[in-house]
Amino acid sequence: MTAESTFEWGGEVASSRASRGQLRLSSSRAHGLQSGNQVRISGVKSKTGANGTFTVTRIDDNKFSLNGGSDANAYAGGGVWGAGDWQTLGVGLQVAEFHNIAYDHNTHSIIAGAQDNGTQEQDSRTGDSQVWNLVSGGDGGDVAVDNESLKGFGQSIRYSSNQNLSGFQRRVLNANGEVVSQTYIYPQVDQSPIGASLTVTGATNAKPIVITAVGHRLESGNVVTISGVGGNTAANGTFYVGSVEGDTFQLLSLADLQFVQGSGNYTSGGTIQRIPAKFVPQFVTPITLNANQPNRMILIGQQAIHESFNYGSTLKEVGPGAQNYNLPPMQNAIAYGDKPGGAHPNVLYVGMGRRWGTRLISRWRSISRSTPSRSGWMGCRRLGRCRNWPTSCRGWMTTRRSTLSRTQTGTKCSSSISICRKSSRRRR
Repeated sequence: MTAESTFEWGGEVASSRASRGQLRLSSSRAHGLQSGNQVRISGVKSKTGANGTFTVTRIDDNKFSLNGGSDANAYAGGGVWGAGDWQTLGVGLQVAEFHNIAYDHNTHSIIAGAQDNGTQEQDSRTGDSQVWNLVSGGDGGDVAVDNESLKGFGQSIRYSSNQNLSGFQRRVLNANGEVVSQTYIYPQVDQSPIGASLTVTGATNAKPIVITAVGHRLESGNVVTISGVGGNTAANGTFYVGSVEGDTFQLLSLADLQFVQGSGNYTSGGTIQRIPAKFVPQFVTPITLNANQPNRMILIGQQAIHESFNYGSTLKEVGPGAQNYNLPPMQNAIAYGDKPGGAHPNVLYVGMGRRWGTRLISRWRSISRSTPSRSGWMGCRRLGRCRNWPTSCRGWMTTRRSTLSRTQTGTKCSSSISICRKSSRRRR
């Protein structure tokens, strides 16, 4: 029996004594051994000479002696034994836990991100699907494959990264799985102001400051710059938008998301301009390519949801990110674009915790998810959308305990959310 052997059967030692120079053991159950079998014993107290590997002589159904074993000390309890000739199969196994995978239709192979074990991909050049190569080490991030943009050239584009989107790269591979080009991506946010400027008509001298701006259409988590407020000058600066109610919204500090304290009574004036939030990657930054136009992608950072139209190089803000909803990182429930060659590339669903948002045509809209309010809500797990745009469509979000759906007809989004109580029920 080798050092790598495991026990085919075994039991506890009930007692141990020496007789005629040999150690005899009583098993707590019928041992099933025959003379000449080997056993390995461990954990016997005091009479430690019984611990080790021995050939046995069967005495009866519950007793056996250890050939070559001896120890004059008194048995003080403990001990387990095992026997058999099974060999471990755990040696040499290549096991990893992937949190994100993507399939390359061009090379018929998989690329995957693994916690602690980097990003790995099947080596299609060998013709052996069991051969994997390490793309990058550390903690593997989300991965994506663009099977459409270079299909006419027999090529595909793969995206991968490490923790916090470090080493974010775009590689072009040919049909043989050979790398044609490799480009590291450093996404830059378009700093152009978002939307028209707004007029301030009120700013409370309180904590938090509550700004009034008629018809502002801002959302919690947006970033705004306010200037020209008279009297309550603490309202001037750059802030996060806090809670929104009607024509009013709270001001939160950009540094720590704390309420901003007023500095005096509002007298007059004030202009609001929404600006892009910084792109701050999450530990694992969700990345999803557009199903219609895969040169476009969505990246969910800590402060905002960003969209790229040029393979990840430049980003535009779409909506608030995970941090602004006080959510844990690694939210990854995105459905983006209708289908290759479809008419609706702008369609976007993003699920984050107890909220999800949509952009059906051009404008992002967050949808608060407040009912049913019961314990065990685990956040958004998966998002999907059907294919019959634009006549009618139902988008759905699956959580641990329920499935929510939202119907879109034509160019308008219905305001209702329907709930499937059992997650096993499927919507088609």
